[in-house]
Amino acid sequence: MSKIKIDLRQWVPFLVVLVALLGIVFIVADWDQIREAVVQARWQPIPYALLVTVISYTCISFSFAQVSKLMGVSMRQRDLAVVGFVSSVLNHIVMSGGAAGYTIRWMLMNRYGVSMREVVAISILHFYLTGLFMIAMLPFALVYLGLNAAISQAVTVLLAVSALILLLLAILATALIFWSRLRKRVIRFLVKAVDTLVHRDIGEPLGRFDATMDQGVQAMRENPASMAIIAGLIVTDWAFSAAALFFCFRAFDVTLSVGQLVSGFVAGTVAGQASLLPGGLGMQEASMSGIFALFGTPFEKAVLASVLYRVVFSIVPYVVSLAFYRLALRKEKNGQSPIKQEGEYENPYA
Repeated sequence: MSKIKIDLRQWVPFLVVLVALLGIVFIVADWDQIREAVVQARWQPIPYALLVTVISYTCISFSFAQVSKLMGVSMRQRDLAVVGFVSSVLNHIVMSGGAAGYTIRWMLMNRYGVSMREVVAISILHFYLTGLFMIAMLPFALVYLGLNAAISQAVTVLLAVSALILLLLAILATALIFWSRLRKRVIRFLVKAVDTLVHRDIGEPLGRFDATMDQGVQAMRENPASMAIIAGLIVTDWAFSAAALFFCFRAFDVTLSVGQLVSGFVAGTVAGQASLLPGGLGMQEASMSGIFALFGTPFEKAVLASVLYRVVFSIVPYVVSLAFYRLALRKEKNGQSPIKQEGEYENPYA
């Protein structure tokens, strides 16, 4: 009986479109709130919000391209930036822990010979670098909130504990990424645990992933100029993301101070990203609205501004991103990744 071979690359365009269209489902689910926010907003600040949104996505897209280049991917920087843009937009629409956006990355980059392990390693490093700045700002945001908002002592303690937990998680993530010996020990533990529980050997794929991470960390250490560029792009991205939120509040005649803006933006964004609910289901908007209400902003305006921010920063870029999929799916290949091919690797965890 002959086996049927399926060439996954032939299905990539269909799968990419299917994953991308998931965004429409989440837009439709929030349509009533979206329409109300758009109808009630003043339009003068909106062009400024859209302008800073363009700058923000440009920075996050090229920071992804820079990280990919550091990891040895030989795609053109413009192509990598397109992949970074469409995947980042999808992650904002479909808040699924990054799964939807990372799947899109693999589908698009695999056409250029980039393997899944490379995409995962690149995504982990990029997420770590982008998230590190937000986690670093979170203690300031929570302290400012505790000192300037009308909240109880119990809530203040809870916020402080939450900040400490996130700081510890950031330290653990840093150790796993940059301390190769610790990462290898964790991988050996996982390999043995999986083999004991389900009798499956996952040593080879995890070994390849570990080798790719080592390569990326080494490249980061050897290219401080590139790391400085990536850090600058990430900081600029977050700054202009917050600026977009500022202009959304201005659309409802609310002017936020720098402290209020940073506290509400950081805490709300972290809450939205940490939500395990499909698409976030308004977690980010609810968090932001509640925080800004504590600062004295009328709750209704805080809700409308937060929803408008989703429109400006997520939905409008999502609609624009649909035009980029054809560009990202073109068939021309501009070179393969120089990272070792699958057959050239020995499994150290066997």
